[in-house]
Amino acid sequence: MMVVGPAWIKSDWFLLIFLIGSIMILSGTIGGIVGSQVVSTKSIDKQYVWLAKVNPEYLEMLPAWLD
Repeated sequence: MMVVGPAWIKSDWFLLIFLIGSIMILSGTIGGIVGSQVVSTKSIDKQYVWLAKVNPEYLEMLPAWLD
C-alpha cells in the first residue's frame, strides 16, 4: 500500500486514478481555452477591424453601418 493522499488507495489503483485525473485536468483546460473565445478577429487594417464569432442577436441590436 502506498501512502499518498488517502491511505486507502492501493498502489495498483493509484496510477490509474492519477492518469484519469491528469487527462480530465488537461481536457478541461483545453476546452476552457477554446470555449472561452467570445470574439476573434478576421482582419485588421489601419482603420477597421473585422470580427468573427459575434452573436447574430448582438449584431441585430447595432445600428446600420453606412460607409
